[in-house]
Formats: sequence, structure tokens, C-alpha cells
Amino acid sequence: MNMLDNSFQSRYNRLPIATYAIADLPHPGRTLFCHRHYHKEFEVLAVTGGNCEFTVDSATCEGGPGDLFFVPPYSIHEGYSLPGEGFSYFSFAFDLSLLKENEFAHLFEGGHLDIKRVFRSAEPVCGELFHIIRSIYQQSEGHPEYWDFVVRGQLLHLFGLLWQNRGIFLTERRSQGSGFGLDVLDILSKTYDQRLTSADVAVQLGYTQSYFCRKFKETFSLSFQQYLSQYRLSKARLFLTQEGRTVGEIAEKVGFNSASFFIRQFHELYGCTPGQFQKNQAAHPAGSQGDRQKGA
Repeated sequence: MNMLDNSFQSRYNRLPIATYAIADLPHPGRTLFCHRHYHKEFEVLAVTGGNCEFTVDSATCEGGPGDLFFVPPYSIHEGYSLPGEGFSYFSFAFDLSLLKENEFAHLFEGGHLDIKRVFRSAEPVCGELFHIIRSIYQQSEGHPEYWDFVVRGQLLHLFGLLWQNRGIFLTERRSQGSGFGLDVLDILSKTYDQRLTSADVAVQLGYTQSYFCRKFKETFSLSFQQYLSQYRLSKARLFLTQEGRTVGEIAEKVGFNSASFFIRQFHELYGCTPGQFQKNQAAHPAGSQGDRQKGA
């Protein structure tokens, strides 16, 4: 079982929906862009440039411009960008309570409903889905007047089209939640920016350090410190897409005591320096990324 991550709830505005957009530089290797995690919220990801490898609930497939990925609640997911053209995407994650359809939300969160994980750009309905998803992102990001009315209506439209095109179906998908993951999340989401060791977390949870480390390694295939570093760096990438912060300020904000060490770790994981990544975001504004899909 992998760690639940709902820290993006801090980005909620008038609705329980959070938006993200990333534009990576070209790179020669397979590079992590989404660390392995799960969360209660429903997530939608739209690829606008380059190619990726995305895994949801152990099913892995490649994606390219115009493809759409759907991540239902409590599904373990992670993503890697592939060598070649710089990879870019925009996404949003939202609590299903936003729809005000309680039975629908209950069925999804309980694993009784499932969704097709990827819609390809060549599929007839994908262009219409992409258009709605891009509008939801832009409304949620820009907050024009009455944006919350528009977003709620467009989400209902989106799910209606998915139903009509057999993208949603009855199933018995097992919930991925676990007490261990939830307990670790509660600590990590509040203290990832502080000095934190496996011994600290083990004590708070009432485990011996050796047991905690063994259970964590079995769960994530990473040590606690390796996962914590990836968690911090993924948070740093999101902060780097926002204006008004220097690389040094972001390094400190996500828990790195040394800016130079932060830069080395960032380059090792993402293949570019934080400064290079930050400049690339400015060169590829999120509002224009949706126009890069195939056929747009």
C-alpha cells in the first residue's frame, strides 16, 4: 500500500478543486514527474506535449499530446516522462462532493464504480472531452466571475459524456486506503518541510524504527528518506511554477537546509536545475498549453 497524499487541498478556493500545470525541458532519460501516491480526490490529467508513461493501479500505458488520463479515488498512480520532446501537461484534482451527487460519489469512493484510465486523442469523443477538461482547468485557475457555477456544470457534463461513451462502468474496485498510509500522511503532510527522520515518525506511530523502515520499504519500494526527498522535490516543482519565489526560498520552504544540495537533488531527479525548470514554465504559460494537443 502506498502513501495517501491530499496535501493539495491547501490549494482549494471556493470549490474543492486544485489545478496544476507542468512543462518539462527535453531530457535524454526516463524522468519521474509524479511520485507514487494515492488520494481521496478524483484526478484528471491532460497531456499537451511530449510523451509519458503513466501507471494507475498497476496498469501502465504510454501517453502523448491530446491523451487524457483519469485517476479515480484511492487509486495508486505514478508517472514518468519519456526521452525526447519536453513533456507538458495540465491537471486538476477535486473532491466528488463538488458534484452534489452523493450516491455517485459514494459508489466511486467505495470502489463500486470505475473509469476507463486513458482516452486516446484519436478516439472520436476525446476531442470533446479535452475541450471540457481544458475549460474546467482554465476556469478553476483563472477564477473569472461565477467560475464555480461553470466548473460544477462542466464537471457534470464531463461525467455525463463519460457515461454515454462507456467510460464509466460498474465494478468492484478494491479501495486502496490503509491505516498505515493514512497515519504516515498525517505526519508527512504537516511536517515534510521540517527536519524529519524515520525514527521521528516511528516514535509518533508507536513502532520501532526497524519495523517502521521495513514496513515502509515493503510498501513503497523506497526508503523513507528516498520517498521524503521525492515528496519534497515534487512539492518544489509546483512552487516553481508560481511567481514570486526564488530557488533558495523554495528549497527552504520544502525542507532543504542547503540550496546547493536541493539543486543537485532536483537535477538528479528531473534532469535540469530548478532555475532552468522555472524559466521553462515562464516560457510555456499554462493557459496556452491546452492548444498544443493534436487536432486542437
